[in-house]
Formats: sequence, C-alpha cells, structure tokens
Amino acid sequence: MKKTISIILILAVSIPCLARKPSWYMPEVRKVSYKGGDGSSYENAVKIKRAETMEIGIMASYLYIEKKQGKMFKIWRPLCNNLEKIDNKYYSTITIQNISKSETKQKYVFDVTDFYGKYY
Repeated sequence: MKKTISIILILAVSIPCLARKPSWYMPEVRKVSYKGGDGSSYENAVKIKRAETMEIGIMASYLYIEKKQGKMFKIWRPLCNNLEKIDNKYYSTITIQNISKSETKQKYVFDVTDFYGKYY
C-alpha cells in the first residue's frame, strides 16, 4: 500500500513537469547555449552553440522561439525555414505567424554554422 501511494505521488508530481516540454523535445538540447543578438537580422543572428547535430540545433532554434513567443501551434506556427550561406557562415531564417493575428509574421535569424552538416 505504501509503495503504491509513493508511486502515485511520484507520478502526480512528475507528469505535469513532463507535460511542459514539447512532444519533440530531446534531452541533448539542454547542452545548447544561445549567443549573439536577438535574431532580428543577419547581423543580430542568434548563434546556437554546442549543438552536437543538425537535428538538435534545429530543435534548439524552435525552443528559442517558444521561449520568446509561447507555445508552438497554440500561439504561433512556423511558416518556413530557409537556409542560406553568406560569407562562409550558414544562417537559418524561420518565419512564424501569430495564430490569432494571421497577418502578423515575424522572422528569426539563427547562425547555424557550428552544427551545419553534423549528423548522428
């Protein structure tokens, strides 16, 4: 009986914490750090550091936007993701749209040079 209550208590405490993370969250994203600017332009691009692979780096860029804008697909949705090479640096530009204000679009520019071309 005590064991059952303990398990139920642990689940009751941990399930809400797990529910806060996006369904596509990978633990490796915790190692990633963000440097540089606010992502408003190439000059102010957000630099994603310590991403071991492209998958982790791309996920980190969407998590960055979630931290700034709120939940993806509840408050905003991605419209497109463009990759460009400028002066030997790789940039990912993500255009998002506010769901409640469909005319409102915003772009975030990420410097993805550190992890571009890295796969598992």
